[in-house]
Order: sequence, then C-alpha cells, then structure tokens
Amino acid sequence: QICEIDYGMCSGDNGWRCTKWLSGPGPHTLTLETDTSRGWELTNLCDMLVPSIKRLKGVRWFLLCRDTHTAVKIDMKIAEMAERGLQLEELDVILTPIHSTTLQDFGRLDKFLSTCVAPNGSINITCTPDMIFRTTEHLELLADHPSWAGMLTQFASAAKGVKLPSGVAQGEAVPTVVLYRLPQVVFSSAETLYLGAGSEPPPAALLSHISDRSFPHVTTLDLGQAAAGVREDAVRRATDVKSLREVRFDIMARLPAVPVLFPLCLGACSQTGPLLHVHADCRHTAVSFDCVWSL
Repeated sequence: QICEIDYGMCSGDNGWRCTKWLSGPGPHTLTLETDTSRGWELTNLCDMLVPSIKRLKGVRWFLLCRDTHTAVKIDMKIAEMAERGLQLEELDVILTPIHSTTLQDFGRLDKFLSTCVAPNGSINITCTPDMIFRTTEHLELLADHPSWAGMLTQFASAAKGVKLPSGVAQGEAVPTVVLYRLPQVVFSSAETLYLGAGSEPPPAALLSHISDRSFPHVTTLDLGQAAAGVREDAVRRATDVKSLREVRFDIMARLPAVPVLFPLCLGACSQTGPLLHVHADCRHTAVSFDCVWSL
C-alpha cells in the first residue's frame, strides 16, 4: 500500500487524523520525505506508528531536546509505542544536531531502539552534513553505557565530520575507554577531519588512528581557529592520508594582513604526499574573505 502523507495534516497533534488510514492489516512500510528544516520528529509520528508497520525510513532524530517539556513528551511517546507493540524490523534514522549532543539524547535514542525495534531488526544510521562525531566526548559515553557501542559505532561510521584532539592539555589524559574503543571504529563516511589543539603529545593509539584505513574518504583537514595550538605530529599524519586534498584554517586579524602567516603546524606537511590546497578563511568584524594557496 502506497500513500503520500501530508506533513501538516498528520504531524504533531494532528497525527490522529491518519490513525484511521493506518488501522487494519497494513501498511507495512512507512517512508517519510520532507525538507531538512522541518523533519519528522518522533512526537510527530506516535499516532501513526502502529504495530503493522515493520519498516520505517526517514525519521530525523534531533539530538538535543530544546526544552524539558519536549523531552518528557518524547519519553512518554516512546513508552506509548512500546506498549502498543511496535516492533520494527528495519529502521533508517537520520541524526540531526540542534546545537550539540547530550547524554540524555543518546539515552533516549537507545531506549527507542531497544524497545521499538525487534531483537533481530536492522538499524541504519545516517547523518546530516553538519553532524560531527566528537571522538573523545562521544566514545567516553561508553564508560557508563557500554550497551551503546553499536549505536555510537554506526554514528561514527555515518558522520561526515569527525573531530579528534591533536594532543592533550597539561595534566590531562585521554580516557581509557576512548583508547580501547577507537581501534574498533572506522570513519568510513568522514569527509572533514577537525583537529583540536593540545599542548602535550597525544597517546600513540590516538595518533596512529589518523590513517588511510580509519579515514578512507576524508578530503579536508580543518584546523579552525585553534590552528596555532594544533600539534605538528597530528598534522603530519593527517597530510599523509592519500585522499586528503585541502587544508583549512581561520585567521582572526585586521585585514588586509600582509603577509598571511601559515600556522606553524603546517611545516610538518609530508614532502611526498599529494598536492594540497591551503584555504585561509580571514575574519575580522564584518570583513571576510578567502585566500587559497597550493602546498
């Protein structure tokens, strides 16, 4: 059974209007299509997700609930769907950030997956381009929630952007759980690698993960505004990745600034690696322009 579902007619508090259509033996597959800015949140779908539906595609899972009322409402909706007997055999979910991700957001997603997806059901996670996997922050969640390993591993594989520290702050250390889990992760969809600053060398296990195997499709190395604090050894590893084509960094200075000084860490670029374009985004108050060189 195929039917177009109008977002305004069926979403949110209007979901009951579609309940009658969804009653009975079918449909078995529900594919949702809408523009990125609106998306189908879980609260929009509760009244439509009846037990007959076994395949659900196109759910946008907004990480970071915007207020306590929304969070409580989502928790109630998950419980309602579980009590109703929803057991999806296939689920395609799209992770979309609002501002950042929190412990509660991943816990809520895990609750939905564990209660509303069949034990042998398949889960496919994809990400919008602005969804960044923050390696230390996200893998550290597994210290208290080891059952989230599958979910976070899929998230890491689907993310278009990945952030890694190039080192650690003095007196700090990379959590043990991060070093243990990192070798199990391949950032197969990552196109941009963001390197953060660090005053002390990173653990060898973290540094060795910046490789062709772990980042098979990365094309851009982004040093951001922290370029001055990014360590050379991490940059050297990143510029050795065969698929890399571009290095980006920000300049916060009065313009025009002549000469434009490259971050010191770029002095570690491989002498034998591919030709790289160096892209400087120069910003000061309302003035902004781009500079591009080849390296």
